[in-house]
Amino acid sequence: QESFIVTLGFEACPWCQALMPEYNEVAKSEGLKEVYYVDIKDMRDNVESSDRIYYLALYSYFNEIVDIEKDRINAPTMLAIKNGKLETFHIDTVSTHTINEQGILPALTAEQKTELHSIIKGLISKVK
Repeated sequence: QESFIVTLGFEACPWCQALMPEYNEVAKSEGLKEVYYVDIKDMRDNVESSDRIYYLALYSYFNEIVDIEKDRINAPTMLAIKNGKLETFHIDTVSTHTINEQGILPALTAEQKTELHSIIKGLISKVK
């Protein structure tokens, strides 16, 4: 029955790496004392993982966040949980933050950071 924001991601994910400093900055500015992060890589991709049961529970309980084409939860995914129920969610950073011609994900631009901050604030406002 708790209300909180949680991000599902993994350490090697370039979008997660771009997101987390912005997520932490906005959370602090919005007065959140705790932010939650769950590394889903092994539990998602390794059917032998001892944590696989937790991934399957996320997959089942929050089926709205599942990428139907890939049949998985993508990273990063931010969830706004209010009173124990999914209020809203956001996947990735921002739509314009894509891999370039060299196959590299560039740093977020100032405009992209502003857009992402707005998205994160919107998620936080849903659980306050």
